[in-house]
Amino acid sequence: MRRSLDTAFVTGTVERMLSAARKPAAELGLQISGTAVAVGSINIAPHSDYAAIDRASIKLAEQAGAKLVTSVETTHGVIRAQAEAPFLFVSGIANRVGHFPDENNGGYAQNFAAAHNAAIAVTFLLAKFAAAVGRPPAD
Repeated sequence: MRRSLDTAFVTGTVERMLSAARKPAAELGLQISGTAVAVGSINIAPHSDYAAIDRASIKLAEQAGAKLVTSVETTHGVIRAQAEAPFLFVSGIANRVGHFPDENNGGYAQNFAAAHNAAIAVTFLLAKFAAAVGRPPAD
């Protein structure tokens, strides 16, 4: 059974998001799906190689059957490779695929907005998790 998120969850999350400093999205949004796939490209140096390697990672995932690639990660792949437990990926997307060098140049402002946005989503998710297990969220 597919359930959609309630309007208050989506609106409450999106209205608190920050726009990225460079090349911000035309509209801020929340992508959430139990079938979403994050692909990883790990230990890529120099950063100028990200564009080609990220696109190749997406292509390989799609060839392996991924239908909904929503992000390209570095850290999550390393964590997932080391963990046997279920893992929930929450990513603030800092830049478009293939644009790391021009959009994340100087990084802090771009990454700050992405981290903030992910934290806002986690805040709303924690309240949903608490309700699902019958515990009211702490004030």
